[in-house]
Amino acid sequence: MTTVPNLVASPRYLDSTEQAMHLFTDLQHSVDAHHQLMQAVKRKDLQGIRAHLNQAGTLNKAGWSALGLATKLRYDDGVRELAPLEKQLHMDLKFQMGSTTVTRPTALILAAYYNYPSIIELLLDFESGAMDGEGRVALVHASAMGHLEAVKLLAPREGDLYADDALKVCCSEAKDSSYKCQIKELLKSYIV
Repeated sequence: MTTVPNLVASPRYLDSTEQAMHLFTDLQHSVDAHHQLMQAVKRKDLQGIRAHLNQAGTLNKAGWSALGLATKLRYDDGVRELAPLEKQLHMDLKFQMGSTTVTRPTALILAAYYNYPSIIELLLDFESGAMDGEGRVALVHASAMGHLEAVKLLAPREGDLYADDALKVCCSEAKDSSYKCQIKELLKSYIV
């Protein structure tokens, strides 16, 4: 009959196992807290957002930041609270906009895409000039979508450098916009 040796874990092994458990617990807490931040944004719960601001600046598994989600949901108070903490954070997203593929947008680019003027106003100081993964700024996206109000807000900040690109995209992409002529004239005023 064989006897099973009485195995005793060494202190070194126990320390490494304990450290791994602490690391796992910390990681799980971080994931849960970020989930709580995202849930607070979804509920438009400003107190909940404030309770989990220490988790701002990260992306969820789907590639969204809390600021990006607040922008998509048109949640002005959430955007106002999160913008200083997540400014110019590029989301790990990819979507089609007409014939253009948008990759790694910022919240301002999403606001331009969806034509949310109040959100654009909140984000201008934090994200104007930030480019997506294709090198396009919010003005270019607003022009491509034919969003006159968004273009009016973005042009004073981004027009001097990007009006030419925005004009080209407007001419090729914004075919169905009733504001196309107005957008073109506005953009031309920024081209020297």
